[in-house]
Amino acid sequence: MATTLDNFVRSVLATDATAADTQLVLAKAAAPLRDPPAATEDAPGIIVLQDVPSAPAKIEIVRYTGRAIVGNQVTLTGVTRAQEGTTAQSWTAGTPTLQGITAGLIAQKMDTGDTADAATKLADARTFALAGLVTAAAVSFDGTANVALTTSIADGALTFAKVSGLQTALDAKMPKSGGTFTGAVAFNERPIFDGATPWDSTNLAHPVRNTTSNDVFFAWGSNQLGITIDTTFQGYLWHSGNFDPGNYAALSGATFTGPVVIGGGTDMSVQLNPVGGRMYRFASTASGNAGIYNVTSTRWAMRLDASDNLYIQGNASAPDFIATSDPRLKDRVRPLLRGMESLKQMRPREYVKYDTPEFRGPGKPEVGFLTTEVEKALPEAKIPLPNGYDGVSYGQVTALLASALLEVDDRLAKLEGH
Repeated sequence: MATTLDNFVRSVLATDATAADTQLVLAKAAAPLRDPPAATEDAPGIIVLQDVPSAPAKIEIVRYTGRAIVGNQVTLTGVTRAQEGTTAQSWTAGTPTLQGITAGLIAQKMDTGDTADAATKLADARTFALAGLVTAAAVSFDGTANVALTTSIADGALTFAKVSGLQTALDAKMPKSGGTFTGAVAFNERPIFDGATPWDSTNLAHPVRNTTSNDVFFAWGSNQLGITIDTTFQGYLWHSGNFDPGNYAALSGATFTGPVVIGGGTDMSVQLNPVGGRMYRFASTASGNAGIYNVTSTRWAMRLDASDNLYIQGNASAPDFIATSDPRLKDRVRPLLRGMESLKQMRPREYVKYDTPEFRGPGKPEVGFLTTEVEKALPEAKIPLPNGYDGVSYGQVTALLASALLEVDDRLAKLEGH
């Protein structure tokens, strides 16, 4: 490590300094004396502090790595105290400072005790690069840390001709397709084709090599695929014990004679993809929904929720819709006392209805009641739906209509009696 030096460096401390300070403030030197020279980490400066220059009782040698001059003061930073066997001490302003020759400085300049083995950095950094078939961009190396070369091979730069013996070795290998074996093929382990092992000891005895001609024959019979080498039958590759084609459905035209179970996942479905038509999926989900899902329009066409409530997207048609009304299923039966006055709170309306508030398609013209008015007159007929909207049980509204008609009939009978 080099040390920064200059001639006639002499000054005094401008401020007090404790034994722990790593910064010293000196008064700017008066000509012809000079200030301490600028220094760095690689070339620090050296300063000697002493109480009385002619007969010092206190001496301390320090090193510094930075210098700043502002006005009449020189500030030394990065100060390392107590160098070359001296002791860090407290100093008062006015303490003389100088740059003198020390034993450590002499040893450094004479290279005493320093060897190449002890070096931690190259005096001059070197640059490494690769050129030719394998290239690498230049990197600088000064000995302080390892460096890595990022190598690359240009497209087309590496050919068979540049690798000794490669073409000859490849010519002796079997091509991926179209090749012909001219001798026996030996496998050290069971071969795997497309992720599957075609045979093992449980369904095919180990083939015994016939040294005559090694002819191999495959034969299918009685739902079994057998193998014969020369004239010796070796066993079955597939048989009814591990693969019976009769137990599998064809890709098209198959007829199932029993239930078909699809399992193994949280959401299961069977999808129908007609050419040019809408795609539907028979689905059952982990959330409890099941039914027919319209893949084309991405919504349920018919859905059963976890409570077996049925929801249909669109119109439902049937010869008749029957509501359960057996008195054996009813309790606390009493006359309906609400009639015309309740019915007046439900004004018949005509409107255009949409699937959801967000879906503004052409809509569907209808006549009927509003759930907000039905709730006031006949709360039992307003039905909250799981999708967050409300519906009307028109079967129950019919009972209110009948009660209102009976009330009108009673009034007419009374008027006729008078």
